Amino acid sequence: MDLRAALTAPRARLWVFTIAAGLLTAVALLLSPPAVVAYNVGAVATQAVKAPRSVSFVSDSLTEAERDRAAAAIQKQYAPNPAVLATSLRRSSRCSASPR
Repeated sequence: MDLRAALTAPRARLWVFTIAAGLLTAVALLLSPPAVVAYNVGAVATQAVKAPRSVSFVSDSLTEAERDRAAAAIQKQYAPNPAVLATSLRRSSRCSASPR
């Protein structure tokens, strides 16, 4: 049996593919830079650093300041009318003064 005939069998092609993929993966892992990089205090990074996870922080003082700023930016939508207040007081005093 010659080599060409053996490689045409489906099972042999699967083994050749598996071995080739394993070797290429091993070479890629050996040539890739390490995942962990040590930095010293005050040293400038020579490449972009990506954090392993996302972290968020909610600042209560900044949030409150932003809320106050947003509230101050809103125009007043309610303007009290003294005539309506006077009418309401008269009606309520009539209701409470009338005998039952």
